[in-house]
Amino acid sequence: MRAMTFAAAERRKASRYRLRLPVLFSWIQGEQFHTEGGFTRDVSAKGLFVTSRVAPPSEAPIRLEVVLPLLAEMSQNAMRATGRVVRTFSASQPQGFAIAAEFCGDETDHTIVENPVLQGVS
Repeated sequence: MRAMTFAAAERRKASRYRLRLPVLFSWIQGEQFHTEGGFTRDVSAKGLFVTSRVAPPSEAPIRLEVVLPLLAEMSQNAMRATGRVVRTFSASQPQGFAIAAEFCGDETDHTIVENPVLQGVS
């Protein structure tokens, strides 16, 4: 992994947390709907990095669900988000992609399997 300079770290808008959690993501390319899975590498309030054998194209609108450990006090065990792919990494190990995302509240249903159309995703 490349070392980050202090100036580059200061440009980040949100702190990143190293978390490895399962994630499902979907996007539309042309007329075809895609759903794949992977794992988070790091997560922030503004986005996340996903490691996966398949990466959506750069700038693709995307929906995702990050599966959280089930806790008794939680009403659901997934964080849902919409966003866009800002960078892809295919030659690096592990390969994956960075997403600028907005996490959804409980009142918004962005379930990937039940709602495959990405209307309104910026």
